[in-house]
Amino acid sequence: VFWERLFLRWLRDWKQTDGVKQTVMEWKTREKELQSKVLVLRRQLIELSKDVQLQNHSTAAQARNP
Repeated sequence: VFWERLFLRWLRDWKQTDGVKQTVMEWKTREKELQSKVLVLRRQLIELSKDVQLQNHSTAAQARNP
């Protein structure tokens, strides 16, 4: 792209290309942020599921031994 810009700098408007590149970079950044958020939420779901299972087991054990 560097050489293309160098040789075609007077023949081509690069604003649109630069805008598209900027948008793509913003999307990539947003995607990384969302992937991180998904990982955090998955970990929370796993922890909460474990807590629920433990509570169910303890409740069942208490019901058997009143």
